[in-house]
Amino acid sequence: MGALHHADDDFSLDDCCTGWWTSKDPGFIDPVRDCLDTFMRVLVEEPSSRNPHHLHGSFYARLLASSGQSDLSLAEVGVDEGAFMEAMLQELAWLGVSVKKYYAIDPWTGRFAHLQQALEVAMRFDHVHLIQETGDTARRMVDDETMDFVFVDAVHTVPFVSLHLRGWWPKVRPGGIIAGHDFAREKPWRFPGPVAAAITFAEEMGLSQSLLGLHGTTFAMQKPRV
Repeated sequence: MGALHHADDDFSLDDCCTGWWTSKDPGFIDPVRDCLDTFMRVLVEEPSSRNPHHLHGSFYARLLASSGQSDLSLAEVGVDEGAFMEAMLQELAWLGVSVKKYYAIDPWTGRFAHLQQALEVAMRFDHVHLIQETGDTARRMVDDETMDFVFVDAVHTVPFVSLHLRGWWPKVRPGGIIAGHDFAREKPWRFPGPVAAAITFAEEMGLSQSLLGLHGTTFAMQKPRV
């Protein structure tokens, strides 16, 4: 694939991702490559769609749809006003992928206390469960190896991102994905927490070859199939 262009930057596929380029799992690489191509084309052709939460929701919906599965079980830790949830569920519906349950988890306190907005989004979709708790508390309500996808976008410090990655990883089924926001590896000073926590966790779990780092935006790791 040739160079992909975004705003004022020129960068290649290698620049967009971390680790997975050398992965031996084509089941993960191929759909990511296809979805990344669509993701970058939207950035170029639809500037009004560049809200990162909308882009990520659409990107991950397409990645999940590429697996051919349905009746998905999804969780989002750190929902804010529900932009990611809205984009992901809209895209999955458009793609004809059914959702069994979507856990929208957030204590909704402080300056991110947008519970009413999140509730308005949730009411437009079936099977959304709003859980007004921290991610660490909410994970205790979820059975192990039942989630197809978990998105971590809560407090962006190393301790909290690490806590959620370690806490939610057992909840992800083999072949499922855990992902997160603000993985700006090329500018680590912007969001050092997600960058350091995701890389450390991937190394600890032996997943460094399956860690994606899409350019300045998001990371994802796939749980090995057994």
